[in-house]
Amino acid sequence: MIKSSQNKLLLGLSILLCQLACKSDKIKYNSIVIKEEAAKIDTLKGHPVAGIDSAEISSIGIIDTVLVVVTPHTDAYLNFYALSDLKFLGKYGTSGDSSYQFMNPRYDNQYYVKDNETYFYLTDYRKNLYLKFNLRKVLGDTIVRPEWTVRLPPYLISGYASLLGWRDSLIYGSSISSRYKGRFFVYDIKKRKTSWIKNFSKVDSVDIPANAEAYYYYAQNALNMKKGIMASAMALFKRVDFFMLDSNKIQTSIFESAAKSPIPVVKPGNEMLPYAETRAYYITTYSGNNYFYALCLNKEYANYFQENTAMELHVFSWDGQLKKVYYLNQSYLGFFAVDEMRHRLYAIKYRNENKPAVVVYDLPADINY
Repeated sequence: MIKSSQNKLLLGLSILLCQLACKSDKIKYNSIVIKEEAAKIDTLKGHPVAGIDSAEISSIGIIDTVLVVVTPHTDAYLNFYALSDLKFLGKYGTSGDSSYQFMNPRYDNQYYVKDNETYFYLTDYRKNLYLKFNLRKVLGDTIVRPEWTVRLPPYLISGYASLLGWRDSLIYGSSISSRYKGRFFVYDIKKRKTSWIKNFSKVDSVDIPANAEAYYYYAQNALNMKKGIMASAMALFKRVDFFMLDSNKIQTSIFESAAKSPIPVVKPGNEMLPYAETRAYYITTYSGNNYFYALCLNKEYANYFQENTAMELHVFSWDGQLKKVYYLNQSYLGFFAVDEMRHRLYAIKYRNENKPAVVVYDLPADINY
């Protein structure tokens, strides 16, 4: 992205955050109604990826032309494979307290390319750190230190927040932490200040305890750094919100058939968390250059753990239109990544014996067919 575009987007985001935090009544909301039956629907069959197996896989993602598989409790957390042929390229990150070691890392598919160098970001939850690495250096040296490190306030990173960075200046995300003061936080790295985007939309089907608000409004977020758009797919609302980072606009895609508010099933004396009978929607998301992808359960949450439950992949354009719905033949899927160049989806498959594997789905070359 050219420098002027970066500056415009960063300036726009700063304006948006100020308006969201100080003048939320001036936010421009726009919504479109999604008729799910009008979307093109297809069924896809996945199969295990040979050569990628571990006793535990915590997350998976793509860094430019490389597939990265995060495997805790092994001799290295990060395992790299070429997307072209899945050839093993190397590994990085042992467990420990040194600056080149991790304690609980997660990769949220945040990377960029500048001057022929590829940089990617990790969150280490145990260390309260947000880190940036040079991919070339990591592949060439198992003890290379990060290019850049930010120590976050512990309460921001608690609850396994989904953290997204913006050009080394801002970090924002969401969590189920009861200490959260809104649907999203935005952390200014230089000023070390936190702003909050208030919870929306309004829940009118149940009285939510103050310490449970973050759970009810929890969402899976993904950022398209080239377009300057953050997409947020909610767990208990069947809706996706698109934040335009160069303005104070929020575009919301609402499904016509879905309830306007979640109807959680709670137990007397413990109203903080909805139970397994509550209908759940978006489980994980992925930001592609071309499309936004969201893995949807669309059933009571208890079904997520059933081996015979097929899941849905919703494919949105970055202007909020639902382009495609795929029914995936595998159940209990978790983090995933999409290789848009080769039209493949890689997902973590959690199995009953607690040994997750990676499965791959071949996607049609043209989403619009």
